[in-house]
Amino acid sequence: MLQSIRDRATGPIAWGIVGLITIPFAFWGIDSYLQGPGNPEVAEVGDAEISQTQLQRAYDQHYQRLQQLMGDNFDPDSINNAQLRRGVLDNLIREEVLTQYVRDSGYRVSDVSLANTLREQTAFQEGGSFSAERYREVLSRNGYTPAAYEARLRNALAMDQLQQGLTSSAFVTETDVNAAARLEQQQRRIQYLEFNLEQYSRQADISDEDIQAYYEAQPARFSTPERVRLEYLEIDKSTLKPADRPDEAVLQAMYEAEKQSRFTTAEQRKARHILIQTQDNEAEAAKAKIEKIAAQLKQGASFEALAKELSEDTGSRDDGGDLGWIGRGVMVPEFEQALFALPENKVSEPVKSPFGWHLIRVDELRPRQVQPFKNDEVQEVLLRLYREKELAERFQQMSKRLDDLSFDNPDSLEPAEDALNLDIKVTDWLNREGGDGLGQHPAVIEAAFSPAVLQDRENSGLLKLNDERIVVIRVDAYEEARQRPLNEVSDDIEDELRLQQGQSRARELAEQAVKRLRDGENAAAVAAALGIRLEVPGWVEREDERLDARLLNTIFGLPRPKGGEASVGHGVLSSGNQAVVILSAVQDGDPAKLTAEEREEIQRRLAARSANMEFRVYETAVRDSMDVTIYEERLQ
Repeated sequence: MLQSIRDRATGPIAWGIVGLITIPFAFWGIDSYLQGPGNPEVAEVGDAEISQTQLQRAYDQHYQRLQQLMGDNFDPDSINNAQLRRGVLDNLIREEVLTQYVRDSGYRVSDVSLANTLREQTAFQEGGSFSAERYREVLSRNGYTPAAYEARLRNALAMDQLQQGLTSSAFVTETDVNAAARLEQQQRRIQYLEFNLEQYSRQADISDEDIQAYYEAQPARFSTPERVRLEYLEIDKSTLKPADRPDEAVLQAMYEAEKQSRFTTAEQRKARHILIQTQDNEAEAAKAKIEKIAAQLKQGASFEALAKELSEDTGSRDDGGDLGWIGRGVMVPEFEQALFALPENKVSEPVKSPFGWHLIRVDELRPRQVQPFKNDEVQEVLLRLYREKELAERFQQMSKRLDDLSFDNPDSLEPAEDALNLDIKVTDWLNREGGDGLGQHPAVIEAAFSPAVLQDRENSGLLKLNDERIVVIRVDAYEEARQRPLNEVSDDIEDELRLQQGQSRARELAEQAVKRLRDGENAAAVAAALGIRLEVPGWVEREDERLDARLLNTIFGLPRPKGGEASVGHGVLSSGNQAVVILSAVQDGDPAKLTAEEREEIQRRLAARSANMEFRVYETAVRDSMDVTIYEERLQ
């Protein structure tokens, strides 16, 4: 199935296609055929490797998603690059572990199921139906071969089978729902004391001797590694101005070249089928079964009803065998030949294919159509194609020109800046561990600290950041590793010592309060003695918006009061302040008051939680059974 598409189509995938596939664990990573020399692996998983390029591309994609998600609130300084990179690697390892497991465990996805999934992807549809030309165009535009795309999709479907098989058995009893309702809708009556960290930090007494001793005790904390600041020229294809609209003759020539492949809708047929699959030892039985169904159809039986009852194609069976609109080059040759030989509303004789025996019915015909040159949609497509081609050529020409100019003028970027009308930019300080911006790219860091760039102060070669961004760098400034002098860091040390003393004092007073309360002292009296205010919010719920989230965690983590005595606990708030909680009463939620919708929501949530836990346990066991090696020194 889909073999003729594979034979006729070419091209690589960009990650834009991935977002079109709503299947768990879909497609992080990049194909090994995109990896070139000088691309060492950062991890080995079973019989596969994960390369630096693969990790960097996945990291870039995840970083960009964070930027889009947070919008104006995105702060690069809040990102721990090393931690984020490690999390991305863990996801790549997780996917590869599952990929190998489903392969070795014999999970398989038939071409029929694969074709059904492809037909459902709106990106590959025209007029609500799958289009082979559209499929080829979308993959080519986004840089993927149909064979590679189908292999990844088949793998994702197989992993979905694994997950569904493990999680579909999760169930929740009424007892579970009632217990969850009592717990989730519980209320607690509390008072609390809050010890202000900032106040105690201000009151701390820090001497010059304290600062000197702290500085001398931790010299490594106050040293800076060698670092560079880089000048660079960048060509970003996404920021290049699109070409003006060309003469109509140019578009007309493009139209003639593309008319058959892009603007001609081949004949399509809306079809149904009934499939009886064959195994080597059941070939005759399958043939007999399809012949019996054919006889029933000739006697007036409903095609749709028999398909629902007897067809073994799970993708179309529930829809009465409906395959939707089909063009040439989608189905295997045996099926296609029979389909396009049928008149409308006629049922074929039994047709043998590699998947089994079929009975096919054509419900509707859609003749071949050619969109005219003057059509608005055609004009829009032609202009887009022209601009894409012109932009790709211009990007390639500019890249080559930048490479030549930076090589011919190794001691300056200015000739290339003037010739290409670019602006020289300057990075923040970067060290060998990387940094923000360009520092996220291992190729940039490697080049920045290479002998030619760092010692000889020459321009780098052309560095590819991704398929649309290239740079040339040179060193703007360099600093050797050094010990920062005390006068440069004394204010920071004082702030840190004040914070430490403030934390210690707040914790000490909080612990005193806990002891006095547990010894039976009145909460108001303890607050007065310690010079702080007693807060009395009364009854609170788990999602009470009046209170700090960490305070709520402390409140609902306390044991129930016993024997008429309050339960006392101690926690740290999001602000760093210490809090002492006095819990005097607990009132459970009432399951009898749940609406049907609330009960259903709790049941759904508990089932999802149970299923997820089951799958994670299984996934951990699979990973533990597989050889995984991570090369920590190559992660930067």
